[in-house]
Amino acid sequence: MKAPITKPVNDAQRAFNELCEKGGGVRGGPARGKVLALLKETGQSLNKLAMSEMADQLAAFPEANPWHVCFAVGLSWGHLARLDLEFTEAVCNVLSDWNTADLKKAASFHMERGPTPIEQSLKGAYNLFGRVTLPATLPDSLEKLGRAQERWLSPILNPKDRPPYIGAWNATAMFMTALFAQPSLAASQKSPPPMLPPGGPIFAG
Repeated sequence: MKAPITKPVNDAQRAFNELCEKGGGVRGGPARGKVLALLKETGQSLNKLAMSEMADQLAAFPEANPWHVCFAVGLSWGHLARLDLEFTEAVCNVLSDWNTADLKKAASFHMERGPTPIEQSLKGAYNLFGRVTLPATLPDSLEKLGRAQERWLSPILNPKDRPPYIGAWNATAMFMTALFAQPSLAASQKSPPPMLPPGGPIFAG
C-alpha cells in the first residue's frame, strides 16, 4: 500500500507510512495490531512529554493562578500558539489583569491561524474566569476535577451565554492540562470525569 501521508511531520506519521508500505492488513493496508501498538507507544510518549511540560510551566509561575497556566498550555496544545514561557506569562498576566500590552504579546506567539484565535480565546476565558469560581489549587481527585469542570462548562453549554471561541477544545483542554499536571492522578483516569478534548485518543497507562 502506498504511504497515505505525503508530507509526514513527525516520527509517528513516518512510522505509520512504513507500516502502510509493508502491508499485511485488510485489503493490503497496514497490519491492525502493529498500528494499535504504534498508537499506544506514541500515546505513552506524548503523555510523558505532556507531564514534563506541565511541570516546567507550573514551576516557572508558582505565584500565578494555576488555571491560567493550564489555559495557556491548552492553547498551545491546541496548536494556536507556540508553547513558550513568555507566552504563558503574558496569558497569566492578561487573565489576572486585562491589558492590551500582554494581550498583544500573547497574540504574537500565534501559529498559522494568526493572532485572532488567541485574542478571542483570551477574551472568552477572561469573561468565564470572571463568572466561574474555580478552586484556588488544582483538584487532587478526578471527582473534584469533574465538579470544577461542571462549573466551568455551565455557562458554555448555554448558547446565549457561551463566549466566542470557547468551543469543545478550549472548554476542555484546560482540564486535560490540569490532569497532566498531576501524573498519579492522570494515570488513574480511564473515563470521564473530566471530559477531555475531542479529536484524538489519549492512552491511559
